[in-house]
Amino acid sequence: MLEGKPTIAILTTYRDDDIAYSLCNVANDQIKMLVSHGYKPKVLVTEGFKPSRAYTEELLCHIPDQNRANTATVDETFGEDVQKLLEAYREHLKDVNIVITHDIVYQTDALKHNVALRLYQKEREDLRFLHWIHSATSPLALAELRPQFKEEYKKVAQNMFPNSYYIFFNDWSIPRIAREYGVGKELVKIVHHPTDYMEYAKFDEDTKDFVRKHGLLDLDYLIVYPARLDNGKQLEYPIKLTGALKKLKYKAKFIAVDFHSSSDDPKDPKFIYRKKLKEVAREWGADVLFTSEDKPEWKVRVPQTVISDLTRISNVFFMSSASESYSLVTQEAGMDGNLLITNSNFPPFIDIFGQAVLEFPCTSNLNILDRTDGETKTQMNEPEAYEELAKLVIVNTQLHKQEVTRRKLLQTRNPDYIFERELEPLFGDILTRKWQFNFEKDE
Repeated sequence: MLEGKPTIAILTTYRDDDIAYSLCNVANDQIKMLVSHGYKPKVLVTEGFKPSRAYTEELLCHIPDQNRANTATVDETFGEDVQKLLEAYREHLKDVNIVITHDIVYQTDALKHNVALRLYQKEREDLRFLHWIHSATSPLALAELRPQFKEEYKKVAQNMFPNSYYIFFNDWSIPRIAREYGVGKELVKIVHHPTDYMEYAKFDEDTKDFVRKHGLLDLDYLIVYPARLDNGKQLEYPIKLTGALKKLKYKAKFIAVDFHSSSDDPKDPKFIYRKKLKEVAREWGADVLFTSEDKPEWKVRVPQTVISDLTRISNVFFMSSASESYSLVTQEAGMDGNLLITNSNFPPFIDIFGQAVLEFPCTSNLNILDRTDGETKTQMNEPEAYEELAKLVIVNTQLHKQEVTRRKLLQTRNPDYIFERELEPLFGDILTRKWQFNFEKDE
């Protein structure tokens, strides 16, 4: 039984890191996922490939280039090229447990790699393969479209590659992939392509660290409230909503972006209010984060870029303040697609933000009966009231297909989810599987 992490190699035929070529990006993401989870993969690329992005110098192993475009059954250097590749595989894969390949079993112009790898497999019956197939076109149709080594390719393409899983990207295609490559359906596995949204959206590095540290992409509901810790901001309302969402079995968190509120003096009103909010969170079972307690430099202020990043992955914004002249943070959260909830006892919010917001009665510094300064007071401590609000939030977010899709993609297509739930489990699976294959008959 293998102890510790297996040694992984990523085998490509890439001559350079072309970011317009999606396969380069897929392999780049795989390298990042492996490295961030404690692996040190070998990355096989064609000679002449220069380090780029996650393709760092220390990970690269160069393999010989070879003629790829020939319409003959085989070309005059076919055997020589295969032998050179075989020697390279012997050198670079000798201590590897699992090889991730990209289109080696699919592309016609990768036939020499395919043949050389099968020859090396006979020398290393312990070696396992995860073959990524990057096209929906069948290999036989491809042989007609790109007739490089046409007849030889047809013979090899449907000959099962030993000790291998074939990787595709949707369950619907499993029977088709199995049929086209001559393998059982149990050998076709699904690994979706990840998108590092924080990289794609150019998040601040501090935001990335904060999101990963607290697992924010895994949430069903994230509520972010940038505010000084003044009693009039009334953060206890969204905290209670967070607890109600959690009670309904949803993963929810509330983040207080509490700038200018970091006093450690027990007599300071902001210190007292933070302590009170923590007590509310405990009482209502809410998960609450205070940014001032996460990073020392965030005690005084949190960069606008970080606040903007967080509201782009949040989906509910609860403006519960007793009084605001306008509230730019509400406006920005709405522009980022958050469901807005405003204080119904502060009518200017409806005037500013429109009728499409949800409303909830919070105490306000206006007398709503005669439109004068004063107070409209409410004590909303009944769990039933917040449960009803939580249900309204759930209904309103689930009625919007774009929000349902967005949340699903943020939760289940981020690199950590893909690696931990889909890719890494295949390592243990393929290494412990009992394989039965007669290598002598694989010609």
